[in-house]
Amino acid sequence: MPTCFYCGVNESDKDPHGEDGEHCSDLCRVESAIINNRFMLCIQCQTFPRINQSFFCGKKWCRNCINCKNKSILTSNALWCGKVCRNSTPNWQDFVKPPRIVKLETYSDSYETVLKQWRESWKSCDGEEIPEVKSIWEIIISRKILRRYEAYRNEIERTSGNKFLKIEADHLLPSSSYGAFGCGIYFTANSSKSNWHNRGSRHRHNSTWFRTVLLNRVVVGKWWEQLEFKRFVAPPYGYHSIIGKPSDEGRIKLDELIVYTEAACVPHYLIVYKELEKEIPRL
Repeated sequence: MPTCFYCGVNESDKDPHGEDGEHCSDLCRVESAIINNRFMLCIQCQTFPRINQSFFCGKKWCRNCINCKNKSILTSNALWCGKVCRNSTPNWQDFVKPPRIVKLETYSDSYETVLKQWRESWKSCDGEEIPEVKSIWEIIISRKILRRYEAYRNEIERTSGNKFLKIEADHLLPSSSYGAFGCGIYFTANSSKSNWHNRGSRHRHNSTWFRTVLLNRVVVGKWWEQLEFKRFVAPPYGYHSIIGKPSDEGRIKLDELIVYTEAACVPHYLIVYKELEKEIPRL
């Protein structure tokens, strides 16, 4: 019998159709959601992770039609109780065909979580204001890309030999893919640094300049700390990523995370924000 995806000890419970679930209990569902930073949560309750090939967590009360809210959904990969409710939903195709983006409501937990991370990770160098966020969009990636990412993450977990190794983190994506640490994919935990490297995304709308930035899920794995800029083609043997660590002696002022394979990251949110009138250079 399959075991719980989170604890790896207890037998998994069943979904509403009697099929094996991914967790053994609500406690493990909650813990799994926490370590995955609310990644791929049930489309209804936004509390528990989704079960296999489904939009839902498997809880019976979450499996009602997203249109009428009353009738139960019969198949695990559906959103409506039938064609009548499906066809009465405007642009229903956009709900079921990834990749796609979904605009978050400003009162939603996901919106508040992303906005809080954007604001708290801004490191002002000269008293500059934090840019105003205009909208946040959730990115629903294709299953092919998601499976590639999960396979890489699972392989890192399997080969690390360390159950408590932190393998995932949220990071913002600067626009440059070739920088001081070689030809890798660059991320940072600081929204201010991401903004500085994000001039290529600027666009104008109704006489106002905006920029966009991605908040990504990244498999960090075992990281190599680097205090000075140095060209790499891959992390040192035995490591999965490189972290440029700020130091008093070095030129790195704010952290950087670099991975060298596309399988190590997937986009999670798209943030649209107003461009600052004045910017401070950051390394």
